[in-house]
Amino acid sequence: RQGDITQIDIECIVNASNETGLGCSREGHWCIDRAIHTAAGPKLLEECKKLKGIPRTVAKLTKGYNLKAKYIIHCTGPNSIAEGREDHEALAQSYINILNLAKEKGIKEIALCNISSGVYGFDRERAATTAYNTCMAWLKDNPGVLTRLAFNVYDVEDREIYKKLIIDGKEVINKDERFHGSGKKDKGCSSMWIWILLIILIIICIVLYFMYSWGWFSRNNAVSPVYVG
Repeated sequence: RQGDITQIDIECIVNASNETGLGCSREGHWCIDRAIHTAAGPKLLEECKKLKGIPRTVAKLTKGYNLKAKYIIHCTGPNSIAEGREDHEALAQSYINILNLAKEKGIKEIALCNISSGVYGFDRERAATTAYNTCMAWLKDNPGVLTRLAFNVYDVEDREIYKKLIIDGKEVINKDERFHGSGKKDKGCSSMWIWILLIILIIICIVLYFMYSWGWFSRNNAVSPVYVG
């Protein structure tokens, strides 16, 4: 879904927060964190102060206040600018923690954002791929927990990235990412069984050929003479 995440009529939305948990502090910077705090109103900030920060990959829940969403799950993703690399394992853990918290609180509908792909410097496509793969694996392991999961994007570039991931069913594993449930493993297993069946078929054909060459069939199928007298 493309659009303003603060306007989604859904049970819960996700905020890409920072470690203070108090909204964006960069002057003039209009990010999802600032947009959510602005739309939700001052009561959100008052509740966030009680959270005592949101450490990296940790997910915490607040009310939605003036938003259409009843709840907000805040999560601080890894920062590739500060850390010097894209930590996709930590990014995947962020999404897992978000979904586990939603499950714990009985939330059935959730709209996710592309965590760490803004000022935290992650490549958008790689971040989206990690998000998609992680969420699809979680849904597979937790059937029936959610009735609606949306990937919300703000611009056309992100929309096209997620569109391709969803349509193609793409499950690309980033070089330093741990992701369980890749389609590559299943494809390899299928190929192995095909080769095994082919080898068995070839062996059967060879055995039948030699049995025929040695006259095994003619000896066993010969008609014994019958004396009539």
